[in-house]
Amino acid sequence: MPNYPKPAPEKLPLWKKILARLMLVPYGWAGLEEGFRAPTRIYLFRCGRCGRYSIDYLRGYRSYVLCYYCTREGRETPSSAMLENSLISPLSRAGHGGA
Repeated sequence: MPNYPKPAPEKLPLWKKILARLMLVPYGWAGLEEGFRAPTRIYLFRCGRCGRYSIDYLRGYRSYVLCYYCTREGRETPSSAMLENSLISPLSRAGHGGA
């Protein structure tokens, strides 16, 4: 089982914080050693609920992310830093074209 979501590093560059407020920022890749079946893109984002930065992979058909801090506090609902805050449409993420 993948060990995500995770807290973002303490010292993020200002430009990454600004981008994370606007959209999901590609942060890197997670691989087999972290419990995934294939290399998986992970994203940096700012939670719309608590305002803190987390790292997670896109989950489910709606491509949502979970906030590390909100899930630890028992709120396991998707963060509002989902598709509404992203400049990437769900269809283009899935590789089916889209706007």
